[in-house]
Amino acid sequence: MTVAVDEKNPPTFELSGSGNLNQFHVMEVPASNQEQTTQRSSDVNILLWEVRPTGEDKIRRLPKITYGQVPAGFNQVFPADGISPPALAEGKVYEVEGTAYNANGGLIWIVVRGGKIVEIPVPGSQG
Repeated sequence: MTVAVDEKNPPTFELSGSGNLNQFHVMEVPASNQEQTTQRSSDVNILLWEVRPTGEDKIRRLPKITYGQVPAGFNQVFPADGISPPALAEGKVYEVEGTAYNANGGLIWIVVRGGKIVEIPVPGSQG
């Protein structure tokens, strides 16, 4: 699976590839976890938003997903349904990930610079 993002804040993500989506989430990556190239501890990242498909989960058929807006056919898992996630803040690094079955998941890092979303390299990745 690949994850593409636009420059708007809040960003809109487009997932592509084969397989089926388990969940989609956005996490803040603390500075202490940004330099690790191996043995990165995803459990120190701060979960901001998570949604899961309730019906159609084939990645190639999913709608675009805008941060903080639950698309049709999805449930918000975190924060509790009906509570909006925090706005993405200038200069902070965020990990955006879709986990999948019948395919590899997809992961990107983004940062807010000058009010726009910019994709940045994940340390140690072969992208």
